[in-house]
This record gives sequence, C-alpha cells and structure tokens, in this order.
Amino acid sequence: MFSIGPVFRAENSNTPRRLTEFTGLDLEMEIRNDYSEVLLMLEGVLLHMFREIQRTCKDEIDTVRSVYPSDEILLPEPAKEVRLTFAQAQQLLREEGPAEFRNVSDDEDMSTPQEKALGALVRETYKTDFYVIDKFPETARPFYAKLDDTTPAGEGGAKVTDAFDFFLRGQEILSGGQRVNLHDELEARIRAKGIDPASPGIAEYVEVLRQVGYHHIVAWCLGLPSVHLAAYYPRTPRRLMP
Repeated sequence: MFSIGPVFRAENSNTPRRLTEFTGLDLEMEIRNDYSEVLLMLEGVLLHMFREIQRTCKDEIDTVRSVYPSDEILLPEPAKEVRLTFAQAQQLLREEGPAEFRNVSDDEDMSTPQEKALGALVRETYKTDFYVIDKFPETARPFYAKLDDTTPAGEGGAKVTDAFDFFLRGQEILSGGQRVNLHDELEARIRAKGIDPASPGIAEYVEVLRQVGYHHIVAWCLGLPSVHLAAYYPRTPRRLMP
C-alpha cells in the first residue's frame, strides 16, 4: 500500500532542508521474513525513478542546470547498490574523512556536516550519489524503532535498530524501518528513553497499539451502532482532536 499526499511539519526549522508542508510518498508493505524487504523495495523504486528521469528528461535537467549548475548525478550499477551499516559509515568518516571527524562515535547520530562529508566519500569511493545507511543506533532513533538483537552493541554500548536512511548527494531523502509491534516491548523501550509510558500524548500512542486493526471486529461483535465507538480516538471528516 502506498500514498501520496500533503504532510505538515510543525517545527521552527528554517533551513534549506525543511518545509513546513510538503508532498510525502509513503509505503507500507507486509514483512514476510525481514524488514530489509521494505528497504530493497524502496531502493528499487527510487533507482527506477532516477534512471527514468535521466533517460526521459534530459532537456529539462539541462535547463535547470543552466541556472543552478551541478554535476550529473551518479547512480550505482545494477547489483552494485551501496548499503552501509551506520558503524561502517562512521568508520569510513574516521579513516578517510576530514580531520574533524576522526573521532565520530558509532553511538551518536550524524550531524549535517558529517552526512555531507560522507556523501563526498561515497561518491569518490563507490562512484554513486545514492546509497543507504542501515542499522542506526538506538540512541539515534525514537522509542518505536525495533531493536536488532542479532548485532553486537556499538562502542558506547548502544544497541542498533532495524532502521535505515536513504541518501542522495550526502543528504537524507527517506527514513524507514521496522517498528515495535508488541505492547510490553514498546513500554520497555519508552522507559529506556527516560519517558513515562503513562504521560500525556505517550499513553494514547501506547493504547492505540492494542487496538489497531480491531475496531470493526470489536464494534460488530458488540453490536455497536458505529465503529467510532470502538476506537480510542476516532478520526472522521469532522473530528481531528483529541
């Protein structure tokens, strides 16, 4: 399932990388064996889009570059896609990046300068501007990110998550991954972040996990006149809050 629609970001972020409203492309799909199925699907879709744009829109691209000059985007050859773990990306920065990144940690999220420096290294090393970074540390991901129990913790002891980012020219274009889907596990992850699961705003999120997908079953089993009565905070054309 996918959707294309407006997304609103209520934050005071006045940078060239952020809009308060943008058109989002969202994908949801069944995970049969591993979350990497989603990663591979998204990677394939984006690479197909980029290659088709290069093939069919050369004149339009040249027009844009006549005003805003840039190098031609480099894409990986089929079957040679670049996928780095977060630890591998940080190691590349430490060993081959600018001096100020010699001590970057595997347990701390990347800054914008780090991302751009890594983009330049990946372009030079792998001859591509498009790549994936996988297995972000839990310290760089929200509480709902699924922990990977098969990968050793980083240098500082932080576990890694089944979460990834896609990059183009050293800047993030997509985030994804597997979310926690068990109630007790979610509460434990929230506490690990130093947050009370019963706090306002969080309690509602936790409670919804118990109900997702069951509204119609509960409503019709109980003979309720409306499915709205079986939802913790139903969304309708006339109801947005709470």
